[in-house]
Amino acid sequence: MLSKASNLMALLAIIIAPLFSVILPKNITGMLLTAHVELKDAVLLGSIAMLAAAVYSAQILRAMGRWLSPTPFYRKIELRYIYLVDGTVITRNGFDYVNGWKSSKTLPREDLIWHKKITKSDLFYRFYERGKLRDRSMTSDGRTTIDAVPHENSGSSGGDYRYSWNPTVHPPLGIKESISFMVEIMSVRTETAAFQLGTKLGFGVNIPTTRARLRAHAPFGYRFVLLDPQLTVRRSDTLEEVAVPASRRPTPNVSEDGSSLTLEVRRPMLNRRYWVHYRFESLKV
Repeated sequence: MLSKASNLMALLAIIIAPLFSVILPKNITGMLLTAHVELKDAVLLGSIAMLAAAVYSAQILRAMGRWLSPTPFYRKIELRYIYLVDGTVITRNGFDYVNGWKSSKTLPREDLIWHKKITKSDLFYRFYERGKLRDRSMTSDGRTTIDAVPHENSGSSGGDYRYSWNPTVHPPLGIKESISFMVEIMSVRTETAAFQLGTKLGFGVNIPTTRARLRAHAPFGYRFVLLDPQLTVRRSDTLEEVAVPASRRPTPNVSEDGSSLTLEVRRPMLNRRYWVHYRFESLKV
């Protein structure tokens, strides 16, 4: 809605000044509003101001929204899945995080659903923006949990596990301070079902998020094939599927050669998990 209003303001600003000078007679456009400012100049300056407002209003309102929000949120989540031919999966998930109105050392709880138990040695953190302090570090706070997920809710051909953790930062984040970090996970030979009947990939959203983007890469010599249904949305806690209006249901996209799959969600629903259902098909067939 905001972008449409900005586009309309910009269009009017571009059209008004030239039409004003062409359509109206000179005795009107040359009228003095002040001792030194003619009407045509005032219209031109007004059009420039309108164009500037259209360009910057959306950015200003978004920045105000970030500062007025008392709770932390993610500006952006970038998820990258890389698959190997033996079913090994390497994930690199980047988070752009904005703290709330309270100084905090504990970041939001994150979790993932995986086909095997994952140990702490399978997960690494990397900072790529440390906020105001260059010597800031990130660790797990020791409350890592692994819970079995019921087969009937997970939609998997085998047992699934929920791996959750609360990372902490040292020193604590200040009020509205921003950081960016990456979580790397390697899971060896756990996606063999993708080469058979199929499986799923996706992400959950536990705090307000402006944009989430997932990109997955097929193994060498294989391509992605979407299954039916292509995408389901589930409750984060129970993994029970929930109905979503068509207007809020994102569409996964497979590249023309099948080598990559993307899913982009603007303002994803809170406490929901987005799952894309797929399988791999050999290019040699």
